Amino acid sequence: MTVLSLPAVGRVVERHLRQHGQPMPRADLVKWLGTIDVQPERALAGIRLAIIVGRLVDTPNGIAIPALDEGLAA
Repeated sequence: MTVLSLPAVGRVVERHLRQHGQPMPRADLVKWLGTIDVQPERALAGIRLAIIVGRLVDTPNGIAIPALDEGLAA
């Protein structure tokens, strides 16, 4: 599978983190994205974009999904 857009990379990472259930180090996320044919530079850019727009947060424990989730943002 090849992900073409940076927003799509961010969404894939968000979905992966939701399934994983806890924060993950950025390096592990980039490595995991490599298994689905996303280039490392593109993976980092997609993660950065997701952090900038608020879909992900960078915590001391790693990259995580925001505390405020669907249902609370009305």
